[in-house]
Amino acid sequence: MLKLQKVLVREFKLNMTIGDTKDASFIDDWIQLAIKNRIKKLDLCIRKYTLPETIFVAESLTVLKLKGCKWPESPSIDQYPAFAFSRLRELSIVKVSDIDSVIINYLLSCCPLLEEFTLKRCDFHFLSVVHNPKLKKAIIGQVNDIRIEAPALITLYCAGDIVRPGGDLDLNVSSCNNVKELKIGRFELPNKFFEELNSKFPLLETLDTYLSCPDPIEISSHRLKRLDLRYCDEEAPRIFKINCKNLRHFKITCTGHSKLPIPILVNSSSLQEIQHNLHAINHLSEQWFLQFRRYLGMFQQQQVLDLSFSPLFDYVSAEIIEEDIPPISNIKHLHLHLRDSRSQNYTTLIDGLLRSCHPKILSASSAFNRLVMVLYETLMGREEKPKCCSGCNTKCWRHYLKAVKVIYFFDGDKFVRAPQKDALSDLFLTAEGLESIMLKLEW
Repeated sequence: MLKLQKVLVREFKLNMTIGDTKDASFIDDWIQLAIKNRIKKLDLCIRKYTLPETIFVAESLTVLKLKGCKWPESPSIDQYPAFAFSRLRELSIVKVSDIDSVIINYLLSCCPLLEEFTLKRCDFHFLSVVHNPKLKKAIIGQVNDIRIEAPALITLYCAGDIVRPGGDLDLNVSSCNNVKELKIGRFELPNKFFEELNSKFPLLETLDTYLSCPDPIEISSHRLKRLDLRYCDEEAPRIFKINCKNLRHFKITCTGHSKLPIPILVNSSSLQEIQHNLHAINHLSEQWFLQFRRYLGMFQQQQVLDLSFSPLFDYVSAEIIEEDIPPISNIKHLHLHLRDSRSQNYTTLIDGLLRSCHPKILSASSAFNRLVMVLYETLMGREEKPKCCSGCNTKCWRHYLKAVKVIYFFDGDKFVRAPQKDALSDLFLTAEGLESIMLKLEW
């Protein structure tokens, strides 16, 4: 029908893997027909397919998204039509083969109206974005050497190689004073990057980055409101200082084996919440819990904890002097996650965590139900008047916990809202495939 009449095609989207040349021929015809009918949005995710040269005459395009396909072998750059992509406002190129930085840089120079640009997994290392005065958002992955001059840029994401993380990032940013959101991952950033943060990005409000420099690091920003930091404990800086008077949300993610997050000094009168994500913990001891309790005591703000433990974490007991124990912290939400059922230390884990902090909400998830069951039995089966700490000046968590309420649990098939207390125990204990639970604790 489209061949017989002229109609306006606003969007053409195709996601498939071609099987033979006949499939490719059909797709070529569909794309050509769409272009003749003044297509506005072209979204192609086609494996084993070479793009047709007709895309270079699609002057009506405002959105072009390409993924998994192959760039046409011809024509050469000097043969591209002068009007190619002149109306384009959004360009996304992901895992496109046979395309290099020369072609990308030329394409960008042909897009004076471009507002959003995405480039990922295209196997080259240099990119220059200097001819796009209207560019507002750029997502760039697996490119180490980046030059950007974009006065309208608001959001910038840069990510290193997934397979070989930790390379150096040469980010040459000029005339980008309007950037408000900056995310950099899988790159090694020197101290100089943080020292120049305020001057290069004076309007920055959100920063998400990876830390790999062992030297002490300080971030100072007048307008920063959200800060997300990620690091591995083997690459962590010795100390971290944050001087951001308008910072409201702070999240730190540590992937390691046994170490706690680095010492952090936060200077912000506006900070509302701190989120700690600790992953792959595999070595616990009385000393670890004591340090964990001391670490949480560094912050007066509302805190959220997300702890992920290795399948076979071990535990080492040690004698702790009562005078060394710091005050306990009240936590908004504590979430526990375990990927395996082989560990034998659930009771010790729960006991140690509740001696380290008092969460208002406690949740747990695991592919196996034993963690959830032990958590339920430990909390619901406690004595109303515990006698476990008689003769000790420092009491355990059982003496401070007043009430426990199950909010919901997930039985592997659906979420189940907690019924009345008299029916809860039977329903919970007879459920199969328990994977998660959420409880409200009153201290």
